[in-house]
Amino acid sequence: MLAGIAISKSIGGKEILSKVSVAVDRGQIVSLIGPSGCGKSTLLRNLSLAEHPTSGQVTLDDIRFEFPMSMRTKSLNGIHPGVTLVFQQFHLWPHLRVRENLLMPLSLSGSVEIPADFDDLTTYFEIDTLLGRHPHELSVGQKQRVAFIRAVLLRPRYLLLDEITSALDVQHTGKMLAYIKKLAVGGTGILLATHLIGFAASASSRVLFMDQGKVVEEGDQNILKAPKTEVLSRFLSFMDHDA
Repeated sequence: MLAGIAISKSIGGKEILSKVSVAVDRGQIVSLIGPSGCGKSTLLRNLSLAEHPTSGQVTLDDIRFEFPMSMRTKSLNGIHPGVTLVFQQFHLWPHLRVRENLLMPLSLSGSVEIPADFDDLTTYFEIDTLLGRHPHELSVGQKQRVAFIRAVLLRPRYLLLDEITSALDVQHTGKMLAYIKKLAVGGTGILLATHLIGFAASASSRVLFMDQGKVVEEGDQNILKAPKTEVLSRFLSFMDHDA
């Protein structure tokens, strides 16, 4: 299980997250929903330890990290690639071609072989003809698909996704969501920040609604049909449930 317990994060004296707890198990899809700026992206970055929480605890299966970290705390070795985050900004290397962007993290982790499903993935996500291009030659949606494939090729136990369909059209959104479900069936734990309420309602084991840096309401998909808080009810009234 990947879990964050009482995660708080302050930046420049401003509290971004306030004692947020979340957990995702292998084979689960957990959705984070909430208005822009509520802390979803910050939570994902802190769970992946791309950033460090100001306070709280992150556990990855049998590895535990306490924050603030002391000199006696074990190093962060072991969390990657067990947990992999796909950022909204994609973070592709601009000087490398698409093929190199996809394979570089594998080589850095010690792998020298091209994964057996490399061709299948690049074909499925329709970037197989773009492998020789540089990131600046891609559309935003193409960059998003490259970043997702790069993360999948690392075979993480837990995959964190920050608005992974934000730049995709309807067709590619459908293919992305179908593949996310496939990963979960195969045992990957998925935690995603999403504005697609329909997907959260149909595919999630749990849904967490965040507002102003806190988890205001959480539960199974039924909270999207019968919210208990006025703030979630109001949020849902503005969202598209057909996604």
